[in-house]
Amino acid sequence: TISFIVTNPAAAQTGVTPRMSATGSAPIKDSALPSAILAAGTAPTVTFTTKQDYESTTAQGAANTITLSLLPTTNQAVGDRITFTGLTGTQTADSASLALGGADKASFSNTGAWTKNTGT
Repeated sequence: TISFIVTNPAAAQTGVTPRMSATGSAPIKDSALPSAILAAGTAPTVTFTTKQDYESTTAQGAANTITLSLLPTTNQAVGDRITFTGLTGTQTADSASLALGGADKASFSNTGAWTKNTGT
């Protein structure tokens, strides 16, 4: 991994896709890197290198701990919101403060909102 600092364009622009190659004892053919960068004036495109979901049980009527693991390609800012949808069919009532668990719960204010009928 290497990094360096450049100054972004003064005006908005569409991102550019960098390319890389190498010469010498281990040459690498010219190829595009995986994402566009330097899109000044636009929100960054976030993708996830990890997206995993787990549940603690499939037993009917049992308490089921849902674990969602994400690793975004960019840091999320304070106040950003991640929304999960489609978790329908539970018996859990609507809640404005659904308790969160896990090692990173403090990054999400320790609670989330839950809407039963949409599973969101």
